[in-house]
Amino acid sequence: MRKQQVYKKILLIVCFCVAVSGCSAFASENPATASPRQETNLSSDITRSEGTVSEKDKEVDHSDSIENYSEDSSREEVQPIAPVKKQDINLDGKPLSYEYVNSVYYNKGITTTLREPVKLSRSFIVGQNSYLTQLDNGWFIKGQTWTEPGVSREWLMYANTTGMNFNLPDGDYEVTVTYTNPENETYKVAAWDKRGRQTQIKSVTPGKKTIQKFRVSVIDNNLKLFFIHENTAYNPEQGWGKVYIQNIELKTMEKRKKGVVPTIYITGDSTAHTRDASVYPREGWGQEFYRCLDNGKLRYKKDCWDDNEFTPYTEYGMKSATIKNWAYSGESTGSFWYRGKFDNILNEIKPGDYVLVQFGHNDASTKKVSVYTSESEYRNNLMTFATGCQQRGAKCIFISPTPKCKFVGSKLKATLPTYKSAMKSAASKTGSVFVDTGKAVENYMNSVDVHKAKSYYMLLSPGQYPNYPNGYHDSSHYNYTGAKKAAQIIGITLKENEKVPKKLTQNIKISSDYYEGVSVILDKVKVSKSKVAAGKSTKKSVNKKSKKSKKTKTTKKTVEVYKLNWKRNKYAKYYVVYQYIPSTNSYKKIATTRKTSYTLTKGYTKKQASHMRIKAVLSRFNHL
Repeated sequence: MRKQQVYKKILLIVCFCVAVSGCSAFASENPATASPRQETNLSSDITRSEGTVSEKDKEVDHSDSIENYSEDSSREEVQPIAPVKKQDINLDGKPLSYEYVNSVYYNKGITTTLREPVKLSRSFIVGQNSYLTQLDNGWFIKGQTWTEPGVSREWLMYANTTGMNFNLPDGDYEVTVTYTNPENETYKVAAWDKRGRQTQIKSVTPGKKTIQKFRVSVIDNNLKLFFIHENTAYNPEQGWGKVYIQNIELKTMEKRKKGVVPTIYITGDSTAHTRDASVYPREGWGQEFYRCLDNGKLRYKKDCWDDNEFTPYTEYGMKSATIKNWAYSGESTGSFWYRGKFDNILNEIKPGDYVLVQFGHNDASTKKVSVYTSESEYRNNLMTFATGCQQRGAKCIFISPTPKCKFVGSKLKATLPTYKSAMKSAASKTGSVFVDTGKAVENYMNSVDVHKAKSYYMLLSPGQYPNYPNGYHDSSHYNYTGAKKAAQIIGITLKENEKVPKKLTQNIKISSDYYEGVSVILDKVKVSKSKVAAGKSTKKSVNKKSKKSKKTKTTKKTVEVYKLNWKRNKYAKYYVVYQYIPSTNSYKKIATTRKTSYTLTKGYTKKQASHMRIKAVLSRFNHL
């Protein structure tokens, strides 16, 4: 009996040990049962171009997740990360600490997808191992890269890999990476940061070293770098590749000094984009903005590319300033940020420079998944732009989006009011300047008749222009005349805004032939009562006895009328008073005056007076 009891105890102990080892093995394989600290790190390492992953997205079960595409563990085992050696990476020659991060990229900056974009949920985490292995002389990185077809001519890129995370002071850095290749075949690699910005692709040949240098801008004290191999795979299973890195060095860039003349950067979408002759007469206002400086006397114009030869921009050389138009078709604040285009500006702006920021049309387009941003994302992106400029001594000026040619009655439809409010909020929170240039353009379009307003847009008849033999109907973009007019109004509005730095507005000098004829609708018109003479009244007194006239008394008759008063516009040549006609929903010109007030004649009611419109017609000012 005693032997049987001993055997039972031994059997129970063995069963308990087997059960415990089985539970621990399950916990190591399942990210959901990892320790709280590990789970927090893994979830925080997920980087998504569209923003922070919501709790709802984390609960979604994706049938096409990375786990379903991963290689069989029997093919090649992924080695765990070796202990970090601080001396492997240097900042200005001194050891720099870092940590590894698992991440799956959905490159929002490239395209939309054939189906709904894959959410970056917890199903993308690759267990407790990593795709990065530390070697004696560097690192070996293994990962997946592939592309999927989009709904149009574009493509969507995915990358499943492991990167490095650095905590750095805000500023600009030069990164030097030394690649090696112990394999027998050449591989291609590109460096990405946490926003999805891609450097130029480098080819690394077998047995040789390849050195790549690029600049990065740090705004939030954090830099994440991912080294992703490039291939032509169209599914995850074919997208496996390897990258070998021998050394990484970071060098703090010297602080840039103020230039001889300021540089004005224009950022935005297609409404400001510089166009070539192949699409004439289509133009963006940024293409014509140079005419607002130095009476339009252009010294030179050249088309340029950024350091990685990804992004084209146009440079205009003037006597008082240099203009760089980085605005590009299809851009939103999100895509301009995630594609690294704003980094290009941050890498070169100097103290005393100005950045005009105008986005909104593509941000609000819910159908364009790759560029859509919500109002909160829009505001946060703008705040990041402003912070980056301020850190480098430049001024960020937010200007509201230009209106589309969509009329409600005789007036243009209000342009993106919720996004305009978000832009005002971003300016207020960052201490930046907001100028409602879009409203100024809208006011001008409302001051002319509908037919003339439409003549500024790409509403073309068949045979009107060789590039559009069948005509063209686009109510969002300007033609040549409209781009000039919009640039003209934006320049004037910046000039008249007292919050815009004088060092910028003093350079805005518009030639007489370009400036004449612009009219501005005055918003603040006060209505008050006034008494005016209505003729004379003569009264004679008669002597009752002699029946002769004794005295003649003359009195003046007065009548109450309404008087319009407005603030003087120092550039106005004269003012035009318009009366609103409800029956036709239009305005009728009733008077012109050089004064800042106008007294209505008898018969106008207070309601009619309050609906009067005052337009200031600006004169020629060569000194402006």
